[in-house]
Amino acid sequence: ILTGQVPAEVVMTLKPARPDAFLMGLVSAALVDGRVDKKEERLLLDVSKNLGLEEAYTKNLITTMTNASKAAAAR
Repeated sequence: ILTGQVPAEVVMTLKPARPDAFLMGLVSAALVDGRVDKKEERLLLDVSKNLGLEEAYTKNLITTMTNASKAAAAR
C-alpha cells in the first residue's frame, strides 16, 4: 500500500475487522526510516478515508506515533 502497488481504494475490499489497528500497522511501516514523508502521509490519509476513519484521527495518529518513535530512538 505504502509503495503505491496497492491502490488505497482496494483497502475497502479488505474490510479489516479493526480499521484503526490496520492503520496503526501502516503508520508503523511508514516510520521504519524514522519519519513519515509527504507521499506516505497522503497515502495514509487516502487509506484511512477508505477505511471510514476521520482525517483528524489519522493526522493525530501519525503525529503521536512519530513522536513516540523519536522518543524511543533518543533513549
